Order: sequence, then C-alpha cells, then structure tokens
Amino acid sequence: MNTQLADNLIAGDRLRTVDSNRILFRFTAWTLFAFAAALVLRLVWIFHWPLSIESEGVYYARIAENLLAGRGYVGAREAGKQLLYPPLFPWLIAGASAIVGNSELAGRIVSAVCGSLWVIPLMFITRSAFDEAAGLIAGIIGVVGPPLIAISGTVQSEPAYLIFQAAGVYFALQISPTLPKRASYLAGICFGIAYLARPEASIYIALTALFIFLTGRTVLQLKSAARLILAFVLTILPYVVWLSIQTGSPRLEAKSVSNYVEATGWAAHQPPGKIFFAVDDQLNDVGLSNQSDLAMIQKTKLSMAKVFWLAMHGAGVNVMRLLSTIMESRLFGGSIFLLLLGLGFVSPTSDTNTLARRGFLFTAAIASIVPLFSLHAFHDRFVFPFLTLLLPFAAGGLVFLYRSLLSTLASGARLPALLSNALAGTVTALVLIGYLGTQAHTMLHLETDARLPEQDITVQRGDVFVKSLGKTIQNYGVKNPLVMDGTPAIGYYAGAADWPLPYCDSETAIRYIEKKAPDFVVLQSSKEDVFPYLKEWIEKGIPDQRIELIYQATAPNGEVGQIYRRR
Repeated sequence: MNTQLADNLIAGDRLRTVDSNRILFRFTAWTLFAFAAALVLRLVWIFHWPLSIESEGVYYARIAENLLAGRGYVGAREAGKQLLYPPLFPWLIAGASAIVGNSELAGRIVSAVCGSLWVIPLMFITRSAFDEAAGLIAGIIGVVGPPLIAISGTVQSEPAYLIFQAAGVYFALQISPTLPKRASYLAGICFGIAYLARPEASIYIALTALFIFLTGRTVLQLKSAARLILAFVLTILPYVVWLSIQTGSPRLEAKSVSNYVEATGWAAHQPPGKIFFAVDDQLNDVGLSNQSDLAMIQKTKLSMAKVFWLAMHGAGVNVMRLLSTIMESRLFGGSIFLLLLGLGFVSPTSDTNTLARRGFLFTAAIASIVPLFSLHAFHDRFVFPFLTLLLPFAAGGLVFLYRSLLSTLASGARLPALLSNALAGTVTALVLIGYLGTQAHTMLHLETDARLPEQDITVQRGDVFVKSLGKTIQNYGVKNPLVMDGTPAIGYYAGAADWPLPYCDSETAIRYIEKKAPDFVVLQSSKEDVFPYLKEWIEKGIPDQRIELIYQATAPNGEVGQIYRRR
C-alpha cells in the first residue's frame, strides 16, 4: 500500500514536471516570437523616423570609427582619450560598423537589436513576479510600445544598458537555495556588462546582495553573495584597470567628475557657454567640452561638502522631474500607466517567493533614483531603466483587471462564462489600446500633445539642417579637415575632426581660431545665446580677412547657418 502510494506521488511529480516544462517551453517560444516582432518594428523604425544622429551619439559613433581606424579610444573632439564614455556601446558599434560600413547606421542597428532582446528578460521578469499571462502582456507592451521603439532607434547607450540590466534583474530574481548556483554568477556578469554601458548598474549588485540575505539561509547567503560579487568584479575589472591607468589613480568610473563640474557651474549660475566652452585670456581651454577628459579629471578636486549639497539639490529637482514624467507624461501613458501600476501593486498573491520578487522590483525602482542625484539636467531617456522594473506591475495590473472583471461579471451579474470572458477581455483590451494609443498619439503630435519639455527628447527626429551643413563641408573634399562649430554633429557629417567654438569675447575668439587653425568655421543662429559674439558675426561676418564666407543657408524654422573657410 505504501509502495503504491509512493509510486503514485512520484508519477504525479513527473506529470507536474512535464506540464511545467511544457508551459515553460511554450512561454519561451512566445518570447522568441516577441523578439522577432520587436526587431522587425525597430528596423522599420530606424529606416523611417530618425533624420540625423543624436548629439551624444556623435561621440559613441566617432569612438567606434577611431577604434576601427586604429586611433584608439578617441572621440569626436580628438582631445585625448574619451574617458567619460564606458566602452560597451562604442565597441558594439565598432563591430556592427565593420559589417555595415557606417557608424550611425551601426549604432542604430545595435540599439534596435538590444532593444528587441530586452523584451525577452522583461517577459521572464514579469512571469517570475506575476504569471505567464502577465508575461505575455509585458511582451505586447515591450514589442509595440511607441517610446520603447523610439529609444531602440537612437544612437544612445540606453538600449545596450537595458538588455543587460533586465537580464541581471531576471537572474537576481532566480537566486534561491533550491535553484542552481549559476543564477548568482549570471546576475553578476549581466550587471557587470550593464556597468560597462552605464556604471549605475552597480546599485543592483548591492540590492541583490541584500535580497539574498533577506531570503536565504546563512551559509547559502554568503556563497550566493560571494558568487554574485565575484562575477561582477571580474566582469568590470579590465575596464576599471584601464581607466585607472589612464587617469593615474584608482577610479571606478569617470562620468561623475564631469557631472560634478557641470553641476557646480549651474549652481554658480554660470551661462551654459561658459560651463562647456570657456577659454581664458591665455587661450587655454577651461570648459567641460573643450578640454581633454584627462585634464578635467586630474585638475578637479572633489569637495565632499559640495558633493553632498549638489546631490541634495539634484535629488530635489530630478526626483520631481522623474515623478512628473512618469505620472504626467502622455508619452509614457500618463494616467492610464498610473492606473495599471496601482492595480499591479495591489494584485493579490499568496506565494511568499512571488511577493519577495515584487518587493525586489519595487525596491530596485526606488534605488534607481539615486544616480539621478548627480545630474543637473533631466531627459526622458532616464526613465527607461525604470520601465524594466515598473512594466511588470503594469502588465500584472492588466491581468488583475481582467480577472476582477471576469469574477464580478460571472458571480455578481451571473452572466454566461463565454459572455463574461468576452466582456472582461474587451474592457481589458480597450485599456491596453488606450495606454499604447496615448503614447503613439503623443509621439506623432509632439507640438500639440507634449505636456513636459523633457518628454520629447527621445522621439525627436533629428536636425536635417545640421546634417546638410556637415555634408556641404564634406563635399569640398578637404583631406582630414578640422571643423569648428557649436554642434558636434556638423563635424561628424563632414567626416572631420570637430572642435567647439570658444566662449569668450570676439577678439579672444579670433586669436583662439588662429591658434586652433580650423579648416572650416560654422556659425548657427540657434547658438547665439551660447556664444556672446555669434549674433554680430552672423550679421557682419567673422572679423578676420583670412576667413571667408563660402556658404549660407536658412532652415524652414528660420535658423541661419553659415560656413566659413579659413585660408
């Protein structure tokens, strides 16, 4: 009798295992289908929507070009090594550029592939914190969500970061005494690779270690945490060693120094031109964008008191901007997104592991605010890392809405099961369509539908006028030209080394141009508020007989662009 009972239990366990494997296989197939659909949409997008490269994308693309050309890790300005930008995205662009032959297109393809791959861990995260149905809904949102498509078409580091951030979060959720130890290693490796795109990924290592200690047994806790940290450290170690050698002192990253200098300038109410492009009377470069990264890092002495003050100021400003963007921005769904998040937060579960995973996602979203403390300016692309952690709740909220409606209709209204399912499904589908439709309408009607100045940066199509100025210079056929301008994309499209105009008076600017000896100088009326002499120069010409106006054009919005040739 006991033997038969044992055999029945074993047989039941096997059946459950087979069913579980079948469900997992089916779900995995859906994630692969979602990836393929996402990739198609994103490839169509990059060949239809963007008109010119993003300003930060110029640096990533030019680093990739210089890597392929054997010039080293050098950016658009070619003022020494580009130490502020971590290596993952430029190296990915370099690899793709070796195939397609164009760094801008390569950058967009890398982002499209990474943005499509991101859907896979997003679905698995949602499945872990909710269920298969919520995972499929997350997949739908991830595939067709307009801002998610838009960010995946940019030459920005976010998509390359998001795929490894999301993969790391998924593996972190799988760390458990009953699961294989490789989850700890994989989480550490993924967070380490994400760090090589954006160093704020280190926050998730501390959070995951805390998660391990709160959910495991003592001995297993120590082992899992040790595996996680070891994998992370070994992944980032080559970059940290290289950066420390380049700067001459131990350094985990370099961007924070730049953020500190910029925030100090804004706190002192300096004009943006002075912060980024200042030149002193001896023609020394003292702005953030016209001195080498190494010089800026070595001469900047951090004041801990000022760091704390700037962090508190950044926290007060950027946290409010983040919250207002998530809560009010129609580009991210506005009030419908908030409704779905709320439903997801209150969605019931009796499983303690599921509850712990939801707690991890929520805590990770809160912890992700910390990097914003060091920033002065807020952009909508800073919202996307939060979507990895919040969209599972939105998807879970939709499923909870459907099940609540179904239960109410079936028990309260006592409708037939088929009709109840149809009505509940229709309402849920309309909410999802409303959510995605709000995003799409805003993205396609930015001039009339955008509420917040920070919400439309990602989906801007780019500046064709700037691109045309660069291409005009390229047509002159000057070998290895140097272009001086106020927009680095001009030099990029000219195929030239690029250098910024100086922030100073007109006389000093003439001496500075003579010192730098550019082949071309480009003036844009849109930059008149950045450079004090620019308006006068555009109206009267550059006061130097060796510098001749060779081209002038006016954009449809009235912006004037002038190209000067220095003989």
